[in-house]
Amino acid sequence: MRILFVMEFPGFLRLFDSTVRLLAERGHTVHLAFNKPYKELAGLSTLKGAEGDIRWLREIPLHDEIWQAVGTPCRIAADYVRYLSPLYADSSFSKERWRTELERPFRFLARWDTLSARRTETLMRAFGWLEAAIPSSRRLERFLKGLKPDVVVVTPFITRGSAQVDLVKSAKALGIPTCVCIASWDNLTSKGWMRVQPDSVAVWNDIQKTEATTFQQLPPERVVVTGAPVFDKWFDRRPRLTREEFCRKVLIRSDAPFILFLGSGEACSPPAQELAFVRQWLQALRSESGAEIGKASVVIRPHPFNSAHWHDVSWASDDTVRVFPPHGTYPTSQEARSDYFDTMYHAAGVVGLNTTALIDAAVLGRTVHTILAPEFTVPQTGTLHFHYLLPEHGGFLQVATGLTEHARQLEYTLRFPEERRKTVEHFVRSFVRPHGLDTPATGLLVDAIERLGQEGRRAPSRMSRRFYPLRLLLAAAGWLSIAARPNPRRRALRETFGSSSSRVKKKWFEELDLPTAVAEYHRARKRRKRGPRPESRRVA
Repeated sequence: MRILFVMEFPGFLRLFDSTVRLLAERGHTVHLAFNKPYKELAGLSTLKGAEGDIRWLREIPLHDEIWQAVGTPCRIAADYVRYLSPLYADSSFSKERWRTELERPFRFLARWDTLSARRTETLMRAFGWLEAAIPSSRRLERFLKGLKPDVVVVTPFITRGSAQVDLVKSAKALGIPTCVCIASWDNLTSKGWMRVQPDSVAVWNDIQKTEATTFQQLPPERVVVTGAPVFDKWFDRRPRLTREEFCRKVLIRSDAPFILFLGSGEACSPPAQELAFVRQWLQALRSESGAEIGKASVVIRPHPFNSAHWHDVSWASDDTVRVFPPHGTYPTSQEARSDYFDTMYHAAGVVGLNTTALIDAAVLGRTVHTILAPEFTVPQTGTLHFHYLLPEHGGFLQVATGLTEHARQLEYTLRFPEERRKTVEHFVRSFVRPHGLDTPATGLLVDAIERLGQEGRRAPSRMSRRFYPLRLLLAAAGWLSIAARPNPRRRALRETFGSSSSRVKKKWFEELDLPTAVAEYHRARKRRKRGPRPESRRVA
């Protein structure tokens, strides 16, 4: 079976490397492609030494510039409008982020903070008509005909201005089965609208299935629950270093427990606020001089995309606080994953605000704490997905509303580390591996992709003739938008959509010592307008 697996950028391989490996091991040819191949290149190292027929495509074509110019503002506006629904009353954080993304001529929508369900539905129906009037890309259709995939798999699909929407639309126009893999626990409630419905959507659990049917209006029969493949790598892993060896590596005492603080992304935890909060948090822990936490060391693990402010932090004479690793890094290589695992495995308690790493710690059976600090109220309780971690919704977090209460909870965890393990295990069983703790999600996801391919081609999907007049109006708007755009902005648009092939980006690929196909990736992108052939080179 030939499988086209398209990810937004190589960093997504840290989430789906096990899926790609297993597909190849089962004898399938996996064609990997990235919409932004120059972003998070470290993700490519996750497939080092992979067996089977895995190939990198030389290029993925884009829709015509006219439809990019008119489609992107319409799609962003639709993403914002859906947050005006009463269903998103508790999602102020996501709503504000999408409000700032609005482009002309839809910025007037920002004046509304919420609408009735009926008005929201009416607006969404109108944006649905606009999407239906955007035609399938002939370039993409020629590309897919040349590659002849049995299945097209994409992730994450619902980010801002994602070119994957046009790819799925073109695949449906040819009758090729399509599958969307949900990449993270927040994607269905904090990202965009699934404006083109694929044949199958793979979600983690029943909660996400409800989200897919409620917030994305997907038919239940198109949603398959597989579990979360991203966490499979932690279940059977063992620590590389003993606790004493790890403490020596990090330069902390081995005769006392240590607490792990997990940093959050910049959107949830702005650098200055995070640094100030951690200083207050440390001061609160040190004030408990007669308790266990007063003697414990602290290891701070920065978020990989929000780590610059930790580089030069000085803790004066406090030798019980360490930042590890000093420069934030994603666990993509085996060494980085071992460091990440060992840090959580040997920690006596884990603390964080709002990050996926909280679930990583839960998979390892650690008791995880959080503080509902006033400065982080919006990125915490202002998101729908954070509520799933709260005890009242079946979550595992030990929640405190102040530092004093938090210190008492953390002290209890250090004294009785096994006390709350059952609560953590219950969450992991329902949220991460709903089919059983001994059933890896990767295998179930691969099974779902194989079933989709075995079902064969669908009836081709074509645009209804009743949308032709609207298509002409959109085409005219697109031409006017391009004509009014200054040349620097046109160059910026081309760079945003990846048609730039600067020497610097080309050099990045060569320095990674990747196969020739990857090094040629950007050279091939220059031929985008000619309707490229789906050439590839075997890399594993």
